[in-house]
Amino acid sequence: MTTRVTSSDTEAQQTHGPAHYRTAGHGHQVLVPTRCPSGLHQLSATGYRIYETDRTLHVTCQSCVTDDRPNHTWTFTTDGRQAESAEFNNTPYAHLLTDTPLA
Repeated sequence: MTTRVTSSDTEAQQTHGPAHYRTAGHGHQVLVPTRCPSGLHQLSATGYRIYETDRTLHVTCQSCVTDDRPNHTWTFTTDGRQAESAEFNNTPYAHLLTDTPLA
């Protein structure tokens, strides 16, 4: 699945590590986890928002935001690298994903 990435400038937060990228026919794609940080939701099924702020990529689980869960957003450093789109891919983030059953 490919998703457009939006950007704005705000102060960066503590991150989960570096964002991972691949080159596609239309430019750079950022790879994002398929599950939310809490491990409760499959992002493509429950809704998500992907956006960039100054040198940080944010992937927010809309279900966790609605449920007021504190652990609702992945944050990854970009070092200023910009992507034209995003793709779900757990491989580079396997060490961050929990084994919590999906809701």
